[in-house]
Amino acid sequence: MLVPKTFFPLLLLWWLGCPAFGQKIIVPTAGPQYGDFAQMLDHIKKRSLFPDETITLPVLHQDGVLVNGRQYAGSNIGAKIRLAEKSLGLRPRVVQLRNPFGGGYPLAYSVIYQKCVVALFEPGSFACFRLDGLTRDEQLERQLNSRKFTNQWLIVGQLIGLSGGQHYAFDQASRTWRPYREPVPFGEAPKLFEDDRYLVYADCQGEFGGNAYFFDKKKHTTRRIDATCAAAVWQEQGQYRLLASLSHMMSRMSCAAIPNVEALPLASASRNPQQEWQYTFANSVPNPAVVPVFNYHSLLAFGGFRWQGQTLYYINWRNSTFLATITRGIITVVDPLFNNGLYTHNPITTSYGPELVLTNLDFYGLGGKREVAALVLQGRQLTKIAWGEQPRD
Repeated sequence: MLVPKTFFPLLLLWWLGCPAFGQKIIVPTAGPQYGDFAQMLDHIKKRSLFPDETITLPVLHQDGVLVNGRQYAGSNIGAKIRLAEKSLGLRPRVVQLRNPFGGGYPLAYSVIYQKCVVALFEPGSFACFRLDGLTRDEQLERQLNSRKFTNQWLIVGQLIGLSGGQHYAFDQASRTWRPYREPVPFGEAPKLFEDDRYLVYADCQGEFGGNAYFFDKKKHTTRRIDATCAAAVWQEQGQYRLLASLSHMMSRMSCAAIPNVEALPLASASRNPQQEWQYTFANSVPNPAVVPVFNYHSLLAFGGFRWQGQTLYYINWRNSTFLATITRGIITVVDPLFNNGLYTHNPITTSYGPELVLTNLDFYGLGGKREVAALVLQGRQLTKIAWGEQPRD
């Protein structure tokens, strides 16, 4: 990944300009108009990096605003953050579930199959938790656990498992596993997105870069787009949208529109670092295959998806994670979620319909690349499924 020459000086300025951790922010009482966000505001002010900052609601952040007559380096993010007049009214809950076959986190990212959250645990067995109530579907478990697996995906609605180096598909009619003859291009990676034409997956090397790959089901070719690191893909206004987010250094979140996947380079083609859409360089060369939508600093995006006719984003800012919309450089907080600093490193968000969304959450300090939790948004019910120990807020 090409790093701009000004990156490290900017990083130094940001570090020197930031006041000490633990300072408190001065926020007026939320009042009845913004009462839905009162706990979130309290969480933000307890963890603020900027001392004596006054927020005038509904605006939480605006670039260029001085704090005690001083502009702190790193305080500009490239967007305005504000509260919605009223939250979406999601009903958050945390449900603790464990590996029923022993210990440890899932071997692969969970999927939703047969109206269940299906998790693959050591020693290679499936645990199936019904969406309605999260009770175990032991009948489905017995059918799936006729052999041991090391990975799982959902392709064309079929549950695909990797066992002994071979791919198998679960046949619902016979309720048995059968060899799967179609390509499974992911390697060990989870699936990022699928439609009638493409299977999409990604890799991530942190600050050293990453890619998202579009595998053409018909042509069996793979095209590549830079993504450090891909968190979600969806369709909007006849185009593919790709969301990428990097938690290293100052953190960053970016989104691009892909009007025509066939215009992307083949994965085997040599790359042109000057066409990196996620960063701005003086000598950058426009990439006609990619249309940047936004690029913000000091923010993280844990997922993006379409919900009830609008695009929503899971965003982490100042150690607080919330749900927001983004329109013309304005980030509007529409729900405070759990009023805490929910955190992850390489999440993937998958939509299973207009009101059913699954987000897989990992955390290096606990499970490495394994899933340690999952968010299930079903209508207005938001459930965090916690597999064992969770990161501290």
